[in-house]
Formats: sequence, structure tokens, C-alpha cells
Amino acid sequence: NFIASGNTSICAGSMITFNNQSTNAPQSYQWNFPGATPSSSTAVNPTVTYNSPGTYTVELIASNAIGSDSEVKTGYITVHPQPNVTASAEPAEACFGTSITLSASGANTYTWFPVAGLTQGNTGAVVSATPNSSITYTVNGATPQGCISTAQVSVNILQALPMPIITYNQDQNILSTNAVATNYQWQLNNIAIPGANGPTHSPTQSGNYSVEVSGSNGCSNKSSSINVVITSIADWQSNNPLVLFPNPNDGRFMIQLNEGRSYQAEVYNMLGALVAQAALSKQQENIYEADFSFLPKGIYLLRLVEQSGKLQTVRFTKM
Repeated sequence: NFIASGNTSICAGSMITFNNQSTNAPQSYQWNFPGATPSSSTAVNPTVTYNSPGTYTVELIASNAIGSDSEVKTGYITVHPQPNVTASAEPAEACFGTSITLSASGANTYTWFPVAGLTQGNTGAVVSATPNSSITYTVNGATPQGCISTAQVSVNILQALPMPIITYNQDQNILSTNAVATNYQWQLNNIAIPGANGPTHSPTQSGNYSVEVSGSNGCSNKSSSINVVITSIADWQSNNPLVLFPNPNDGRFMIQLNEGRSYQAEVYNMLGALVAQAALSKQQENIYEADFSFLPKGIYLLRLVEQSGKLQTVRFTKM
């Protein structure tokens, strides 16, 4: 006689030990386990492994000097299949702060580990995660019979640039950010300003300004807003005399300055976006020529920048 030491309903790949309960002092044993590994044994209490699902018969032949006796238990062991669990992440690569959907299939119930970054619990075929850094999640999938398999899925988290800080130089009417980024987008009242895509911006109207920056990996971060109050375009102009003529013009005009220095000309539209820039061509003492005839008709702000960083600003109209 014999019994299994544990449950006779097991999962594929499980081991099971059989306990001999023979009487009359047997001297030898012959076990037969069709479908198991090993398939036979002469041990008193052998342990075998069942790797394939199905039902299996076990036989024991016990012998002594008088003779032998056998017991056969047909369909004694039931082996259940292991689930084929798969896992995926969508997206598998994302910027910091992005919600990621983790999905599993192939089983009936699921438990996810580690819990770091999981936002709505760690059980279920579909869970949400917002991890702070790259991580590999493991999911245990179980069948109603208690058979468990695992799968893993890795998530690559791309880090964004630090939150940019912006400052406003009222004397020069320049907004600037400390961020060193690949892309810049200035916003006025949370609306993108066309063409305002540099580390600095010259505002042309009052409002709340902010900048959104992104690195080479495409992940972005946005600054807090700063309030800028501009009474009129004239508030931008320096105390240094600057004469632009003719005005209005066809985009070609002369500029008279008190000092004959080297200047860089920058032209901004009324949204504050830089639309053109060029070095001024000196015609005679303190007289410079500029040609922006390629610009469409409209009102523009011309800003002259000296090598020292000093600014002079004037408005002109292209007809």
C-alpha cells in the first residue's frame, strides 16, 4: 500500500513524494511511474517529477522472502498545465510622469511586483504605472488550479530637463531662461507664441509669460509663469536718440545714431517673435542702412544690440 505525501492534483513541473505503507517487512520495492521522471524507482519513498499535463497511474510491487504483492492506483495523479503568461507595456518608453499601461494575458488572475509606481493597485490583467525611473515589472499569473507562471516587462523612463526658471529684464525688455535645452517654446497666457523658440524672448504685450523646454529625448518641462506689464511699445525705447527714416517704408530704411559703433539688428513682430536679424551696413558717419524688404507688410519692432549688450529699440511700419 502507498499514498502520496501531498496533494495528488499538481501543476506541471511539480515534484511529488510517495510514501510506502506496505506491511510484512518488505525487503525490496519496485515503483512504476509512467509519465514521470524518473519513470521507475526501487527507493522506499521515492520522489518524482511530472512535467506534462494529464492523469497518471502509479504502481508499487513490494517483495519479501515469502513472495510479492502489488497495488495499482489508476489515474491517481492529475497534472494541470502551467499558464503561458505574457506581459507588455504601452508605451514601453516614456517621459517622466507619463502614465503607462501594463497588460498581462494567459492566466486567470494576476499580481504585479514591485508595487513602486503602480497607481491603482497591483492586481488585474491591466494596471497603470507612473514610475520615477526605468524599472522591470514582474507579473505572476495563476490558474484556478493554483498553477503559477511569471512574465516580465521593462519600462524605460526618459528624464526631462529640470523645470526652467525665467527672469525678466525690464530695462532691456528681455525674458530669459536658465535652461540649456534643444527646443524652446515661449507662451503668453498658456498659448504658444509663433516663432518664439529661443532661450530669450522680447514681449510686446502685457500678460503671463512662460517657457516650455525639451531635450534631445523629446521630454519637456515647463516653467512657472511670470507677469509682464507693458504700457506701450514706447516703454521699450532707451534714452539714447535713434532716428529711423523713412517710416513707414518698404522694409528698406536708414538709421541715424549718435554713436558710430557696430550693431546687430533684430526685428520682432507684434507677438514678440524674432522674424529677422542682420548686421547693419554703415553708409556714413552714424548712418546705417537696413534691408528687410522680404518681410510681409505689418508693424515691427527693430532692436539694435551693441557689442556691449546695450539695446536701442524703435518701431517701424512696412507698407
